[in-house]
Amino acid sequence: MEPLDGTGANEVTAAFGGPADVLFVRCNVADEGDVESALRQVINWGGRLDALVNNAGLADPVMGAVEELALVEWPKRLDVNFTGPYLTAKHAVPHLRRTRGARTPHRKRPSPASCAR
Repeated sequence: MEPLDGTGANEVTAAFGGPADVLFVRCNVADEGDVESALRQVINWGGRLDALVNNAGLADPVMGAVEELALVEWPKRLDVNFTGPYLTAKHAVPHLRRTRGARTPHRKRPSPASCAR
């Protein structure tokens, strides 16, 4: 794997103890094969999956306001911001269910009766 110098990798590695304690995996979250491969690498390295944090996202202040966003850029935003979390959850949840004690955050919708007073 190529080095991640300049991206904060050294600081993260130092904060968690050293190179043997941290795994960096590059992944295009909008590509299902990449997501599956990244999860396989993580599980092979750590032996299990305890949590998933969907932290990838595109928001570019240089592009300006939403009304200035070119339509050609919109599918890329959808892929990363919406398809990415779906794909990572889709492929991580089966592993999380096998991990004793793992929790997957979710929010129940209130029933109409619980909203009425």
